[in-house]
Amino acid sequence: MKRKLEFSELVFKTALEEEVDAILASHSHIIQKAEWSGKVPCAWSMGNYNMDSTSNIVVKTDFPEIGIIMHLYLDGKNLEKVTFSMTKAVWEDGKYRTYPVTDLREKLEENEKEVLAAEVQAVLDRIYSKKYEGELFLEEYTL
Repeated sequence: MKRKLEFSELVFKTALEEEVDAILASHSHIIQKAEWSGKVPCAWSMGNYNMDSTSNIVVKTDFPEIGIIMHLYLDGKNLEKVTFSMTKAVWEDGKYRTYPVTDLREKLEENEKEVLAAEVQAVLDRIYSKKYEGELFLEEYTL
C-alpha cells in the first residue's frame, strides 16, 4: 500500500514540482532537517528566532529557544552557496535576548558552555539527519 504524504511533505513536493528556487519553512517552532532536493535547498523548519520556551505545549528537549537563519548567496539569479547560522534565545535582565551561538558561548561559564555544546550538537545532528562531525561553533554552517 502506498504511504499517504504528511501535509508538510505534500507542500514540499508541490513546491518542488513548481520548480521553486528554495524552500525555507518554519512552523513547528523547532528545528527540523535541512537538505538539498536536487538543486533546491530545503529547510523543513528553521525553529524560532526568539521564543518564550516556558510554554506548557513546548517540548523542552526539542530546543525551542534555538533557531537557524538561512543565508542564500546569489550571483545574479544563480544560487551560489547556502549556509545557515544558529541562534539561541536566553532569559536575561527580565526579557528574552537572542544571540548567535558563537557570541553566546563567549559569555558563558565553563559548565554552561558544555551544556550549549551538547545542545548545538543535538540540533546539528537533526539538521543534517546524521551525526555532525565538524566544528560545533561556527559563524555559518554549510548546507
